[in-house]
Amino acid sequence: MKAKIKNIVVEANKNNIPIELVEIGKLKPFDKNPRENDSAVDQVAESIRKFGFNQPIVCNSDYVICVGHTRYKSALKLKMKTVPVLVVPFLDDENEFIAYNIADNQTGSIAIWDDPRLAELILQLKNEDYDISVLAFDDSELAKIMENVDDNYGVDFELPDGDRIIQQMTFVLSARQIEIVQMAIDRAKNMGKFNDDDNMNSNGNALARICEVFNGKM
Repeated sequence: MKAKIKNIVVEANKNNIPIELVEIGKLKPFDKNPRENDSAVDQVAESIRKFGFNQPIVCNSDYVICVGHTRYKSALKLKMKTVPVLVVPFLDDENEFIAYNIADNQTGSIAIWDDPRLAELILQLKNEDYDISVLAFDDSELAKIMENVDDNYGVDFELPDGDRIIQQMTFVLSARQIEIVQMAIDRAKNMGKFNDDDNMNSNGNALARICEVFNGKM
């Protein structure tokens, strides 16, 4: 059975099966889909809104959804009229359809995060003021992930030109503290440009401004 599932994918690629834009009302969810996905719809919808609908829904010739039920529900939430669909004729075989449906869901749950590397990437986004809410982690999950940030992030290092020293600092905050700190940083940013050309990071500049106020230097 595994070989047959593999052949479906190979055959689809070999025959250059096109991705169709299909009216969403034409799609039919698999009534025996064993994966519960309602809790993921909001986050997937936000991801589609942010990044676009980049993964087609996989159906059989009758447009019954084999893979992509969460994307389908998210598209409904976003009131999309059409969605990209890959119709794979071999999925008209009921056993192939069921096997691929289960295999796709299961293989997606096998992979695990490399937590230190994940924390490193999230920290990079945070330092660039990127909205990490689209990553689909809640506040408690983010706090736990960021516990894996390597201690080397807190030491001084020289930039390539050798004329500036930057220190990168990481803090672990509760959900309530995150809200308080973010509000303070946003208010500090609204006060205008911070007078420090050595640091181009707006969050770092805002934090320094807050500390100056707290220290009574302004």
